[in-house]
Amino acid sequence: MRLHFSLSPNHQIVPFTYPHFLTGRVHKWLADNALHDNLSLYSLGWLQGGRGRRDGISFSEGARWFISAPDTPSGDDLLSRIVSAAQSDPMVCCGMEVIEIAAEGTPDFGERRVFRADSPIFLRGERTPEGLDPHLIYSDNCADAVLTRVLHKKLAAAGLCNLIEGATIRFDRSFKSPKTRLIQIQESRKRVNVCPVIVEGAPEAVKFVWNTGAGHLTGCAFGSLT
Repeated sequence: MRLHFSLSPNHQIVPFTYPHFLTGRVHKWLADNALHDNLSLYSLGWLQGGRGRRDGISFSEGARWFISAPDTPSGDDLLSRIVSAAQSDPMVCCGMEVIEIAAEGTPDFGERRVFRADSPIFLRGERTPEGLDPHLIYSDNCADAVLTRVLHKKLAAAGLCNLIEGATIRFDRSFKSPKTRLIQIQESRKRVNVCPVIVEGAPEAVKFVWNTGAGHLTGCAFGSLT
């Protein structure tokens, strides 16, 4: 399921590094929770509807934002808690408040779907002997295998091991203008991918990816899909 939030206009300029505000807001809404990990069984989109300025982003007509979680008891519970908390404490960031929440059921995508990256996809490679944590891009030979491996871990963590066989994610290499970006989030810089992905597998596995996103740190507003 996906929750669509309509936010009021901002009172202060929104910095380009704002995604960590969204992550912090969700964790505050959920209060005591076990979501502080690297395997997020949910995804946060980026704010939509803004206009860039030299010093940040203005949402003079408000913003749109979504949060998704899989159609499982734990996913339904997470979204229900977010709705309840957002209604009693609607502030998100920079003066923007939640003014409306609409729920969208998970569509039926079939066994294959091309999803657009609503927020850039972050993909972490194997740590090197020197302790470095390489950031993968869409053209790396191992990128698709890592995308799929993360999906399988998430399916297993959600108790959906029956959906693992045949479930894959890969970057859409027919896309004419894939890009990478270097994004600063607080003290961290991450190389991310702006490229659609192709998801194949059982229909329930494809739905799962739409809700949980692609790649790493989907709970930190990376890899959300539309």
